[in-house]
Amino acid sequence: MNVAIHSLFKFKLGCLMLLLISMLGGCGWFGGKKTPTRVPAELAEFKPNLSVRTLWQAQVGSSGRFALQPAHSGDLVVAAAADGTVSAYQLSTGQLRWRVTAGFPISAGVGVGNGLVVVGGGEGDVLALSLTDGAVRWKSKINAEPFGAPALVQNVVVVRASDARLFGLDAEKGSRLWTVQRTLPPLVMRTEALMATSADTLFTGMPGGRLLAVNASNGNIRFDTSVALPRGSTELERMVDVIGPVLLNAGEVCGAAHQGRVACINIQTGALSWARDFSAAVGLGGDARYVFAVDTRSHVQAFSRNGGAVVWKNERLQYRALSAPVSWGRAVVVGDFQGQIHFLAREDGAMLARVPTDGGMVRAAPIMVEQSAINAVIVQTANGGLFVLGQ
Repeated sequence: MNVAIHSLFKFKLGCLMLLLISMLGGCGWFGGKKTPTRVPAELAEFKPNLSVRTLWQAQVGSSGRFALQPAHSGDLVVAAAADGTVSAYQLSTGQLRWRVTAGFPISAGVGVGNGLVVVGGGEGDVLALSLTDGAVRWKSKINAEPFGAPALVQNVVVVRASDARLFGLDAEKGSRLWTVQRTLPPLVMRTEALMATSADTLFTGMPGGRLLAVNASNGNIRFDTSVALPRGSTELERMVDVIGPVLLNAGEVCGAAHQGRVACINIQTGALSWARDFSAAVGLGGDARYVFAVDTRSHVQAFSRNGGAVVWKNERLQYRALSAPVSWGRAVVVGDFQGQIHFLAREDGAMLARVPTDGGMVRAAPIMVEQSAINAVIVQTANGGLFVLGQ
Protein backbone atom coordinates (compact mmCIF):
# COMPACT_ATOMS: atom_id res chain seq x y z
CA MET A 1 0.00 0.00 0.00
CA ASN A 2 1.25 3.49 -0.85
CA VAL A 3 2.76 5.11 2.30
CA ALA A 4 0.70 8.31 2.02
CA ILE A 5 -2.51 6.35 1.52
CA HIS A 6 -1.62 4.06 4.41
CA SER A 7 -1.04 7.05 6.73
CA LEU A 8 -4.30 8.64 5.68
CA PHE A 9 -6.11 5.33 6.21
CA LYS A 10 -4.66 5.03 9.73
CA PHE A 11 -5.67 8.61 10.51
CA LYS A 12 -9.24 8.22 9.30
CA LEU A 13 -9.57 4.83 10.99
CA GLY A 14 -8.35 6.37 14.25
CA CYS A 15 -10.93 9.16 14.03
CA LEU A 16 -13.67 6.60 13.31
CA MET A 17 -12.64 4.52 16.32
CA LEU A 18 -12.68 7.59 18.57
CA LEU A 19 -16.14 8.49 17.31
CA LEU A 20 -17.41 4.98 17.99
CA ILE A 21 -15.89 4.98 21.46
CA SER A 22 -17.46 8.36 22.18
CA MET A 23 -20.87 7.13 21.04
CA LEU A 24 -20.64 4.00 23.18
CA GLY A 25 -19.45 6.03 26.15
CA GLY A 26 -22.39 8.38 25.72
CA CYS A 27 -24.75 5.40 26.01
CA GLY A 28 -23.08 4.52 29.30
CA TRP A 29 -21.55 1.21 28.15
CA PHE A 30 -18.21 0.12 26.72
CA GLY A 31 -16.59 -3.29 26.88
CA GLY A 32 -19.52 -4.67 28.88
CA LYS A 33 -18.90 -2.31 31.79
CA LYS A 34 -21.07 0.63 32.73
CA THR A 35 -19.07 3.86 32.70
CA PRO A 36 -19.50 6.45 35.46
CA THR A 37 -22.03 9.16 34.71
CA ARG A 38 -20.32 12.51 34.28
CA VAL A 39 -22.83 14.94 35.74
CA PRO A 40 -21.77 18.60 35.45
CA ALA A 41 -21.51 20.36 38.80
CA GLU A 42 -24.31 22.74 39.68
CA LEU A 43 -23.21 26.36 39.87
CA ALA A 44 -22.96 27.27 43.54
CA GLU A 45 -23.61 30.75 44.83
CA PHE A 46 -20.66 32.76 46.11
CA LYS A 47 -19.88 36.35 47.03
CA PRO A 48 -18.21 38.03 44.01
CA ASN A 49 -14.85 39.58 44.72
CA LEU A 50 -14.22 40.99 41.26
CA SER A 51 -16.40 43.36 39.26
CA VAL A 52 -16.72 42.20 35.63
CA ARG A 53 -19.30 43.30 33.08
CA THR A 54 -20.05 42.91 29.38
CA LEU A 55 -18.58 45.95 27.61
CA TRP A 56 -20.19 45.00 24.29
CA GLN A 57 -21.37 41.98 22.36
CA ALA A 58 -22.04 41.04 18.74
CA GLN A 59 -23.30 38.12 16.67
CA VAL A 60 -20.63 36.73 14.34
CA GLY A 61 -22.24 33.42 13.33
CA SER A 62 -22.11 29.89 14.72
CA SER A 63 -18.75 28.15 14.98
CA GLY A 64 -20.41 24.75 14.52
CA ARG A 65 -18.26 21.91 15.80
CA PHE A 66 -15.04 23.91 15.61
CA ALA A 67 -13.21 25.83 18.32
CA LEU A 68 -12.93 29.05 16.32
CA GLN A 69 -11.02 31.60 18.33
CA PRO A 70 -11.19 35.38 17.86
CA ALA A 71 -8.00 37.40 17.52
CA HIS A 72 -7.11 41.03 18.16
CA SER A 73 -4.57 43.47 16.80
CA GLY A 74 -4.43 47.06 17.98
CA ASP A 75 -7.99 48.34 18.19
CA LEU A 76 -9.50 45.56 16.08
CA VAL A 77 -10.95 42.21 17.09
CA VAL A 78 -11.63 39.70 14.32
CA ALA A 79 -13.89 36.62 14.50
CA ALA A 80 -14.92 33.91 12.03
CA ALA A 81 -17.97 31.67 11.68
CA ALA A 82 -18.21 28.14 10.33
CA ASP A 83 -20.31 29.35 7.38
CA GLY A 84 -17.36 31.40 6.07
CA THR A 85 -18.20 34.82 7.52
CA VAL A 86 -15.26 36.90 8.83
CA SER A 87 -16.04 40.06 10.83
CA ALA A 88 -13.88 42.81 12.32
CA TYR A 89 -14.98 45.12 15.12
CA GLN A 90 -13.46 48.12 16.83
CA LEU A 91 -12.25 46.70 20.12
CA SER A 92 -12.93 49.83 22.18
CA THR A 93 -16.52 50.42 20.97
CA GLY A 94 -17.84 47.25 19.32
CA GLN A 95 -18.52 49.07 16.04
CA LEU A 96 -18.48 46.77 12.99
CA ARG A 97 -15.57 47.80 10.77
CA TRP A 98 -15.94 45.24 7.98
CA ARG A 99 -17.50 41.88 7.18
CA VAL A 100 -16.68 39.54 4.28
CA THR A 101 -17.42 35.98 3.17
CA ALA A 102 -14.51 33.60 2.65
CA GLY A 103 -16.39 31.54 0.06
CA PHE A 104 -15.83 28.25 1.92
CA PRO A 105 -16.72 26.77 5.34
CA ILE A 106 -14.15 27.84 7.95
CA SER A 107 -12.55 25.25 10.23
CA ALA A 108 -9.34 27.13 11.11
CA GLY A 109 -9.10 30.68 12.40
CA VAL A 110 -8.47 33.35 13.20
CA GLY A 111 -4.77 34.15 12.65
CA VAL A 112 -3.70 37.81 12.72
CA GLY A 113 -0.35 39.48 12.06
CA ASN A 114 1.66 41.58 9.62
CA GLY A 115 -1.50 43.37 8.53
CA LEU A 116 -3.18 40.09 7.58
CA VAL A 117 -6.16 38.05 8.75
CA VAL A 118 -5.83 34.36 7.83
CA VAL A 119 -8.49 31.63 7.94
CA GLY A 120 -8.71 28.15 6.45
CA GLY A 121 -11.17 25.36 5.76
CA GLY A 122 -13.21 23.89 2.94
CA GLU A 123 -11.15 21.57 0.76
CA GLY A 124 -7.78 22.78 1.99
CA ASP A 125 -8.47 26.46 1.30
CA VAL A 126 -6.41 29.17 2.98
CA LEU A 127 -7.43 32.83 2.65
CA ALA A 128 -5.51 35.96 3.63
CA LEU A 129 -7.42 39.22 4.06
CA SER A 130 -6.32 42.77 4.75
CA LEU A 131 -6.66 43.55 8.45
CA THR A 132 -7.60 47.13 7.56
CA ASP A 133 -10.61 46.53 5.31
CA GLY A 134 -11.06 42.78 4.70
CA ALA A 135 -9.88 42.94 1.08
CA VAL A 136 -8.53 39.64 -0.30
CA ARG A 137 -4.72 39.57 -0.35
CA TRP A 138 -4.34 36.01 -1.63
CA LYS A 139 -5.86 32.54 -1.71
CA SER A 140 -3.92 29.31 -1.43
CA LYS A 141 -4.51 25.58 -1.21
CA ILE A 142 -3.05 22.77 0.88
CA ASN A 143 -3.79 19.08 0.42
CA ALA A 144 -5.36 18.67 3.87
CA GLU A 145 -8.07 20.21 6.08
CA PRO A 146 -6.80 23.29 7.96
CA PHE A 147 -7.50 22.95 11.67
CA GLY A 148 -6.80 25.45 14.45
CA ALA A 149 -5.82 29.10 14.10
CA PRO A 150 -3.00 29.80 11.60
CA ALA A 151 0.12 31.42 13.04
CA LEU A 152 2.04 34.31 11.47
CA VAL A 153 5.79 34.27 12.06
CA GLN A 154 7.68 37.13 10.43
CA ASN A 155 6.97 36.65 6.68
CA VAL A 156 5.53 33.14 6.97
CA VAL A 157 1.97 31.91 7.57
CA VAL A 158 1.94 28.50 9.27
CA VAL A 159 -1.19 26.39 8.83
CA ARG A 160 -1.75 23.22 10.80
CA ALA A 161 -3.83 20.44 9.23
CA SER A 162 -6.18 18.00 10.91
CA ASP A 163 -3.59 15.24 10.35
CA ALA A 164 -0.98 17.31 12.30
CA ARG A 165 1.02 18.33 9.22
CA LEU A 166 2.39 21.87 9.22
CA PHE A 167 2.44 24.00 6.06
CA GLY A 168 4.58 27.12 5.75
CA LEU A 169 3.17 29.66 3.25
CA ASP A 170 4.71 32.89 2.00
CA ALA A 171 2.87 35.73 3.78
CA GLU A 172 2.96 37.98 0.71
CA LYS A 173 1.88 35.54 -2.01
CA GLY A 174 0.50 32.44 -0.27
CA SER A 175 2.87 30.09 -2.10
CA ARG A 176 4.06 27.02 -0.21
CA LEU A 177 7.54 27.24 1.29
CA TRP A 178 7.76 23.99 3.25
CA THR A 179 5.85 21.10 4.84
CA VAL A 180 6.55 19.27 8.11
CA GLN A 181 5.08 15.80 8.58
CA ARG A 182 5.69 13.53 11.56
CA THR A 183 4.82 9.88 12.05
CA LEU A 184 1.39 9.52 13.66
CA PRO A 185 0.40 6.92 16.26
CA PRO A 186 -2.56 4.63 15.38
CA LEU A 187 -5.04 6.80 17.34
CA VAL A 188 -5.00 10.58 17.52
CA MET A 189 -7.32 13.16 19.06
CA ARG A 190 -9.11 15.55 16.72
CA THR A 191 -8.39 18.69 18.68
CA GLU A 192 -6.97 22.11 17.92
CA ALA A 193 -3.33 22.10 19.04
CA LEU A 194 -2.82 25.86 18.82
CA MET A 195 0.63 27.18 18.02
CA ALA A 196 2.82 29.74 19.79
CA THR A 197 5.61 31.82 18.24
CA SER A 198 8.79 33.53 19.40
CA ALA A 199 11.11 35.38 17.00
CA ASP A 200 11.41 33.00 14.02
CA THR A 201 10.38 29.83 15.87
CA LEU A 202 7.01 28.12 16.00
CA PHE A 203 6.02 25.79 18.88
CA THR A 204 3.21 23.25 18.74
CA GLY A 205 2.05 20.08 20.46
CA MET A 206 1.87 16.86 18.47
CA PRO A 207 0.20 13.43 18.68
CA GLY A 208 2.18 10.89 20.66
CA GLY A 209 3.06 13.29 23.49
CA ARG A 210 5.60 15.42 21.59
CA LEU A 211 6.26 19.16 21.62
CA LEU A 212 7.84 20.48 18.44
CA ALA A 213 9.89 23.62 17.74
CA VAL A 214 10.16 24.55 14.06
CA ASN A 215 12.22 27.19 12.26
CA ALA A 216 9.44 29.07 10.49
CA SER A 217 11.68 30.34 7.67
CA ASN A 218 12.57 26.87 6.34
CA GLY A 219 10.60 24.24 8.29
CA ASN A 220 13.67 22.73 9.97
CA ILE A 221 13.06 21.04 13.33
CA ARG A 222 14.83 22.81 16.17
CA PHE A 223 13.78 20.30 18.79
CA ASP A 224 11.26 17.49 19.24
CA THR A 225 10.87 16.79 22.96
CA SER A 226 8.66 14.30 24.74
CA VAL A 227 6.07 15.76 27.11
CA ALA A 228 4.58 12.34 27.90
CA LEU A 229 5.26 8.73 26.94
CA PRO A 230 2.48 6.34 25.90
CA ARG A 231 1.48 3.82 28.58
CA GLY A 232 -1.08 1.02 28.70
CA SER A 233 -1.98 -2.16 26.86
CA THR A 234 -4.43 -0.72 24.30
CA GLU A 235 -4.03 1.99 21.68
CA LEU A 236 -6.73 4.01 23.46
CA GLU A 237 -4.82 3.86 26.76
CA ARG A 238 -1.61 4.82 24.92
CA MET A 239 -3.06 7.98 23.37
CA VAL A 240 -1.08 10.90 24.85
CA ASP A 241 -1.53 13.74 22.38
CA VAL A 242 -0.35 17.21 23.41
CA ILE A 243 -3.53 19.26 22.96
CA GLY A 244 -4.87 22.79 22.91
CA PRO A 245 -2.77 25.93 23.26
CA VAL A 246 0.87 25.61 24.31
CA LEU A 247 2.18 28.25 26.70
CA LEU A 248 5.22 30.38 25.90
CA ASN A 249 6.70 32.52 28.66
CA ALA A 250 9.97 33.34 30.42
CA GLY A 251 12.25 31.29 28.14
CA GLU A 252 10.12 28.14 28.36
CA VAL A 253 7.37 26.51 26.34
CA CYS A 254 4.87 24.35 28.23
CA GLY A 255 2.41 21.76 26.96
CA ALA A 256 -0.21 19.39 28.37
CA ALA A 257 -0.94 15.87 27.18
CA HIS A 258 -4.11 13.85 27.46
CA GLN A 259 -3.44 10.84 29.72
CA GLY A 260 0.09 12.15 30.17
CA ARG A 261 1.78 15.09 31.84
CA VAL A 262 2.11 18.84 32.08
CA ALA A 263 5.67 19.79 31.19
CA CYS A 264 7.82 22.85 30.54
CA ILE A 265 10.77 22.85 28.12
CA ASN A 266 13.70 25.24 27.70
CA ILE A 267 13.19 26.95 24.31
CA GLN A 268 16.92 27.31 23.68
CA THR A 269 18.00 23.73 24.35
CA GLY A 270 14.82 21.66 24.09
CA ALA A 271 15.65 20.13 27.49
CA LEU A 272 12.85 19.26 29.90
CA SER A 273 12.69 21.72 32.81
CA TRP A 274 10.01 19.86 34.78
CA ALA A 275 7.01 17.56 34.31
CA ARG A 276 4.04 16.44 36.42
CA ASP A 277 1.57 13.61 35.81
CA PHE A 278 -1.68 15.05 34.49
CA SER A 279 -4.47 14.11 32.06
CA ALA A 280 -5.33 17.27 30.17
CA ALA A 281 -8.70 18.00 28.60
CA VAL A 282 -7.58 21.26 26.95
CA GLY A 283 -4.41 23.29 26.56
CA LEU A 284 -2.62 25.53 29.00
CA GLY A 285 -2.75 29.12 30.19
CA GLY A 286 -0.38 30.92 32.47
CA ASP A 287 1.90 33.82 33.27
CA ALA A 288 5.39 34.45 34.61
CA ARG A 289 4.63 32.70 37.94
CA TYR A 290 2.08 29.96 37.21
CA VAL A 291 0.95 27.39 34.66
CA PHE A 292 -2.82 26.83 34.67
CA ALA A 293 -4.28 23.54 33.42
CA VAL A 294 -7.70 21.84 33.20
CA ASP A 295 -7.95 18.06 33.55
CA THR A 296 -10.49 15.61 32.13
CA ARG A 297 -12.78 16.19 35.14
CA SER A 298 -12.75 19.97 34.60
CA HIS A 299 -10.66 20.50 37.70
CA VAL A 300 -8.54 23.63 37.34
CA GLN A 301 -5.01 23.38 38.69
CA ALA A 302 -2.13 25.83 39.13
CA PHE A 303 1.52 24.76 38.94
CA SER A 304 4.54 26.84 39.89
CA ARG A 305 6.57 27.91 36.83
CA ASN A 306 9.66 27.28 38.97
CA GLY A 307 9.77 23.51 39.37
CA GLY A 308 6.13 22.55 38.76
CA ALA A 309 4.91 22.31 42.35
CA VAL A 310 1.11 22.23 42.72
CA VAL A 311 -0.04 25.59 44.10
CA TRP A 312 -3.82 25.07 44.18
CA LYS A 313 -6.67 23.03 42.70
CA ASN A 314 -10.31 24.06 42.15
CA GLU A 315 -12.85 21.23 41.79
CA ARG A 316 -16.05 23.33 41.89
CA LEU A 317 -16.56 23.26 38.09
CA GLN A 318 -16.37 19.48 37.75
CA TYR A 319 -17.43 18.07 34.35
CA ARG A 320 -18.50 21.47 33.03
CA ALA A 321 -16.39 20.96 29.86
CA LEU A 322 -14.16 23.94 30.47
CA SER A 323 -12.19 25.83 27.85
CA ALA A 324 -8.46 26.31 28.10
CA PRO A 325 -7.67 28.94 30.76
CA VAL A 326 -6.20 32.40 30.33
CA SER A 327 -4.49 34.54 32.94
CA TRP A 328 -5.98 38.04 33.22
CA GLY A 329 -4.77 40.35 35.96
CA ARG A 330 -5.50 38.68 39.31
CA ALA A 331 -7.87 36.16 37.71
CA VAL A 332 -7.76 32.92 35.75
CA VAL A 333 -10.57 32.86 33.19
CA VAL A 334 -12.35 29.79 31.76
CA GLY A 335 -15.60 29.30 29.84
CA ASP A 336 -17.93 26.30 30.13
CA PHE A 337 -20.49 24.30 28.14
CA GLN A 338 -23.34 26.67 29.07
CA GLY A 339 -21.50 29.85 28.10
CA GLN A 340 -20.72 30.82 31.69
CA ILE A 341 -17.41 32.66 32.10
CA HIS A 342 -15.71 31.90 35.40
CA PHE A 343 -13.07 34.08 37.04
CA LEU A 344 -10.87 32.26 39.57
CA ALA A 345 -8.32 33.88 41.87
CA ARG A 346 -4.85 33.58 40.38
CA GLU A 347 -3.20 33.05 43.77
CA ASP A 348 -5.49 30.44 45.37
CA GLY A 349 -8.19 29.38 42.86
CA ALA A 350 -11.13 30.86 44.79
CA MET A 351 -14.21 31.90 42.80
CA LEU A 352 -14.07 35.65 42.10
CA ALA A 353 -16.81 36.28 39.55
CA ARG A 354 -19.10 34.68 36.98
CA VAL A 355 -20.56 36.27 33.83
CA PRO A 356 -23.21 34.60 31.61
CA THR A 357 -23.13 34.91 27.83
CA ASP A 358 -25.63 33.44 25.34
CA GLY A 359 -25.72 29.85 26.63
CA GLY A 360 -23.47 28.53 23.86
CA MET A 361 -20.47 26.37 24.67
CA VAL A 362 -17.11 28.14 24.95
CA ARG A 363 -14.77 25.81 23.05
CA ALA A 364 -11.84 28.14 22.36
CA ALA A 365 -9.76 29.74 25.09
CA PRO A 366 -10.73 33.32 25.97
CA ILE A 367 -8.42 36.03 24.62
CA MET A 368 -6.77 38.42 27.06
CA VAL A 369 -6.25 42.09 26.14
CA GLU A 370 -4.20 44.38 28.39
CA GLN A 371 -3.69 47.77 26.75
CA SER A 372 -3.60 51.32 28.04
CA ALA A 373 -6.99 52.01 26.44
CA ILE A 374 -8.75 48.76 27.32
CA ASN A 375 -8.29 45.85 29.71
CA ALA A 376 -10.61 43.05 28.65
CA VAL A 377 -11.30 39.38 27.96
CA ILE A 378 -12.73 38.35 24.58
CA VAL A 379 -14.92 35.26 24.34
CA GLN A 380 -16.58 33.57 21.36
CA THR A 381 -19.35 31.00 21.91
CA ALA A 382 -20.48 28.12 19.70
CA ASN A 383 -23.77 30.00 19.16
CA GLY A 384 -21.85 32.82 17.50
CA GLY A 385 -21.80 35.33 20.33
CA LEU A 386 -18.76 37.57 20.57
CA PHE A 387 -18.41 39.07 24.07
CA VAL A 388 -15.92 41.59 25.32
CA LEU A 389 -15.79 41.56 29.11
CA GLY A 390 -14.06 44.10 31.33
CA GLN A 391 -14.17 46.02 34.58
